[in-house]
Amino acid sequence: MSDYPPLAPDGAEALVGSGVRLYGTDAPSIDPMDSADMTAHRILGAAGLPILENLDLSRAPAGEYDLIALPMKLVEAEAASVRAVLLPAGSLALES
Repeated sequence: MSDYPPLAPDGAEALVGSGVRLYGTDAPSIDPMDSADMTAHRILGAAGLPILENLDLSRAPAGEYDLIALPMKLVEAEAASVRAVLLPAGSLALES
């Protein structure tokens, strides 16, 4: 039993179908801690949708931001810690 609500498989499917490009949560996992099959991870992963867990944005003022998640390079790992950086929306001027 966990003390956070996991992402239900149909919720994961709905996120993929809606065009979401990244899923972030303050929970330690999107699946139940005792999950052996990791269904939500598999659904989002198969769609190439990055997952950010343990994300704490509680001190960020309400508003629109661009998020940069810089992962640590880990050899033979399926996940990595990231340094999450918020910038004011539109401040990333990307040239085409």
